[in-house]
Amino acid sequence: MGSIRYFYLLAIIALGWPQVVLAQSDGDVRSTPAPPVVYIPKPPPVYIPVPTRTAADIETDATGHAAFLRSEYAAAAPLLETTCRDRNALSCFYLAQQYAAGVGVAKDTAKATELYQAGCDLGLAGSCNSLAVMLIQGDGDDADRARGLALYNRACDAGEGLACSNLGHQYETGGIVPVDKEMARTYYAKSCDLGAGRGCGNMAIVLRKGVGGKKDRDAADDYARRARTSFKSECEKDEMSSCQALAYLLDHGEGGLKDETKARELYILSCKNGVTEACNNTGIMLETGSGGDKDLKAAAKLYDFACNNDSETGCQNLARLYRGGMGVELNPIKARQYYARACDLGARDACREAKR
Repeated sequence: MGSIRYFYLLAIIALGWPQVVLAQSDGDVRSTPAPPVVYIPKPPPVYIPVPTRTAADIETDATGHAAFLRSEYAAAAPLLETTCRDRNALSCFYLAQQYAAGVGVAKDTAKATELYQAGCDLGLAGSCNSLAVMLIQGDGDDADRARGLALYNRACDAGEGLACSNLGHQYETGGIVPVDKEMARTYYAKSCDLGAGRGCGNMAIVLRKGVGGKKDRDAADDYARRARTSFKSECEKDEMSSCQALAYLLDHGEGGLKDETKARELYILSCKNGVTEACNNTGIMLETGSGGDKDLKAAAKLYDFACNNDSETGCQNLARLYRGGMGVELNPIKARQYYARACDLGARDACREAKR
């Protein structure tokens, strides 16, 4: 069937792999690992039966999927619309991604939600997971969030590893359920066993930090190795968030040898393909000279891009450059503005910096 292309032009939800700030002092570089995905790496093996189809129908179906995977979104949209109406779950799922990101079609969150629902109703667990994310992170009420939680459980029970990881994150942070960090470990482990790299990565984090149980560095290293293997496989299928996640592991020597050169290459690739935090992390590599040449002006441009796409770490890093006059003109006013932007996006320590 080919790999599923992920969009990161929409606001990616902070589920699956929690945001991490590597440096704690206000003047230090801010780095984040891969943003979690709301999609699935492959369709499930069984679909609900569809009406009898002609050879022309089948060709249209194949062409729509192929066009989508070639990033020919305008050409894919009408074909996917037809095959989605014909009860092809994956077509509904692909088309939902286009409406969510606004590529090949006008951005329409309501339409995306409707299409994710259609894919979910047709038995595609990943579509249920994506729908859950939209319900939980949207502007809905408690009923929507409760429905989203039920969909996470449904998708996880159906074998969708990302949904299990998202459930784990909810139990770890207490977003829509009472905090239960032991339960978080259980779901992260299940997610990893189902082949989701983010579940493996999350399990490595909680084991290393002792969240929900004792610290176990050996087990954490094992889960990090499993995460690296999973992300490498997914990255080779052009799943860009996995390329970003692999870059993060390579950059920090998690789950194997440190390789800053390869990490930089993968950050750049992911950034070019719409993964916002990869642009922030590419900026860090350019600012510090890790894995290649140092270029403060290019770093500033990437931080600016990341900030404009709602990356709190990108805003913080750009603010820091303006405060120090590094790669940009010294401008304390702009520094405070970007810290304020980071504060609005949820970076609590930036709120204090915005008042300096």
